[in-house]
Amino acid sequence: MTHLVAGIGTGGTISGTGRFLKEKGGVEVVGADPLTSRYGGGDGSPYFVEAAGQYLHTETVDDAWPLSYHQDVVDRIETVDDRTSLLTTRALAQQEGLLVGASSGLVVAAALRVARGLGPEHTVVAILADSGRIYLSKYHSTDWLRRMGFLDDDRPGLLVDAVGAVRTVTPSTPLAEALAVGGGQPIVPVVQPGRDPGAATAVSEILGALDPAVVADPATQAGELAGPPPFAVGTGETAAEALARLDAAGAGCAVLLRDGRLAGLLTRAALVARR
Repeated sequence: MTHLVAGIGTGGTISGTGRFLKEKGGVEVVGADPLTSRYGGGDGSPYFVEAAGQYLHTETVDDAWPLSYHQDVVDRIETVDDRTSLLTTRALAQQEGLLVGASSGLVVAAALRVARGLGPEHTVVAILADSGRIYLSKYHSTDWLRRMGFLDDDRPGLLVDAVGAVRTVTPSTPLAEALAVGGGQPIVPVVQPGRDPGAATAVSEILGALDPAVVADPATQAGELAGPPPFAVGTGETAAEALARLDAAGAGCAVLLRDGRLAGLLTRAALVARR
């Protein structure tokens, strides 16, 4: 055994196992981490791989890491994007018969990357620490992957080509300015400052039919009147599928997600035209 690859959640597994193996011989310890996780140098914004990485809330002052994570044990970190982690998780079930969660898909993706640069004299061991049984309606669901924009196929009419630029505002943006930024678009996404505007968990919608006096008041901020996250469709869906869900929900428009992140806005009329 020459290389150990493991995820970093609380850090206990990679720290304890890695330290023991290093005491026995020359083993390189590699941490697998979501792309935006703080462990690997990301901005700490949301990611979709559960039980791995270090998320940083926008109001967090002290980015404290678990004491069970011993950085000195880890030689290097391989960061992996959500799409690669989730599709690797899916492939492990389909091709290897291994029903695991996305943190294991993350680790295997990192381990394969490590192994590609090695020779036959090396042995890479990867720790797959989670089961996929609680993710049957999520990571192992074709529908969920399509609706979040993680899964593409060769079906005609996919919404991949509907991806486009979206203008966003922050919660502290004056409401009148926020509505002007929207330029008449049906949804004005409100995103936390310093966050990738594509983070789906940080997107909300400014409520319509506002009192003109409230809009004109410079003290009124966009965040005060932001509603819940708007209806969402994914680039892995066809226009007909997205339209059927939109109508069933009684929504007139939707945000478009690509890899779980904001990638465009679609009205019902636009979906009808694409159907």
